[in-house]
Amino acid sequence: MTTVPAFLSTVRDRIDRLSALSGSFYTVSPDRYIGGTCNTWESYSPLEEEDLSFSQLEPTAGRYCGFSKLSPLETFQRFCEKKLHKVAALVFCPDYCQGSDYSGSLVELSNCDTLAEDHYGKGVWRLYGGHGSFGLAFDLRFLTEEALEALESLQDYPLASEDKLSELELEKEEEAWESWVSSDFTKELLSSFYQEASEEALEALEDKLESLEDEKLYGLFQEACELGNHYWETEAQSRWIDCEKVAASVSFSSLIDALA
Repeated sequence: MTTVPAFLSTVRDRIDRLSALSGSFYTVSPDRYIGGTCNTWESYSPLEEEDLSFSQLEPTAGRYCGFSKLSPLETFQRFCEKKLHKVAALVFCPDYCQGSDYSGSLVELSNCDTLAEDHYGKGVWRLYGGHGSFGLAFDLRFLTEEALEALESLQDYPLASEDKLSELELEKEEEAWESWVSSDFTKELLSSFYQEASEEALEALEDKLESLEDEKLYGLFQEACELGNHYWETEAQSRWIDCEKVAASVSFSSLIDALA
């Protein structure tokens, strides 16, 4: 049985505490595949990288462990035996900080941003991948007590910062307004008054809406949201709202006031 050196007792304690949390252990090797080549690899130092790709994460039973089924502690022991513990990393990736365009929510994204801002430094990497994938990886060699406690607190209450989440929701709502909500709201306004106005009046209304200052149109939108109790919803990493229902809450008089 391999004996864990005394200086690794701290790493063992971190593994024990992290094993009780929602997340996974991976290894980061000191070499990486060069894309577009025929099985060509290059040496590099992960610690010199600000971010890592999900493709750079390997299972604990990776190449340097002979593809054996090893526990996180046994993996780190194997690194020590091969004198790789200074260049290869054993990392922990918390579930509550991961997501993509098709999974997770703004809660996970806000957690990722919060922990990255509070604990970013040596041995803490942002992760990126296809389809808007994001996450965090913590190197157990450099994991601070503050970061470990932050990860443990997420297990009890999976939101790192209410303020960060609110800030992110507002940011995504502004992006949605500029991207599609503004135009969809305008179209639904015209549709909602289709039965009440002549074709000529609708054309005039459309011209006025197109020339209406964005600030006034947004004010009309917000007023309708409040009157009709319409709320934004989170869909993966974006915000969504039912523009048809919002437009239906706009009275003809309030529309005329906005256009005046």
